[in-house]
Amino acid sequence: MSDTQLSRAEMEKNIHAFLATYPAKNMDDVARRLALFVDDAVFEDPVGGVPMRGKAELTEFFKGALSVGIVINMRSEKIIVCNTEAISFTQASWGPEGVPPARYQIVHNFIFEPSGKIRQLRIFFDEGCAL
Repeated sequence: MSDTQLSRAEMEKNIHAFLATYPAKNMDDVARRLALFVDDAVFEDPVGGVPMRGKAELTEFFKGALSVGIVINMRSEKIIVCNTEAISFTQASWGPEGVPPARYQIVHNFIFEPSGKIRQLRIFFDEGCAL
């Protein structure tokens, strides 16, 4: 491993740090999540949607769930690491507070910078992923 490449342990730690920002209770939680990304990061949720580019667009996207009262929970079941990328097979649930949430198995595809910040994040799920 070169000096500029993250270790598996560092990538796993950063993935768990990202997932730990859910559920966001306020903008401080959103700020902690945003701090994990480089300034010009690309975020695609779900894959095939319009990618968000840069922290301003990510901020608006993350604020959206807060503003409508969506509660999101995530827990990684398995992480696969290859070079600067990692895949997390994640159990996720989301929905309005007080309503039984939708439950999905989703896949996060992270691409990291040598600094440990997230350069790109793509989230895969579809109808067949419902639990």
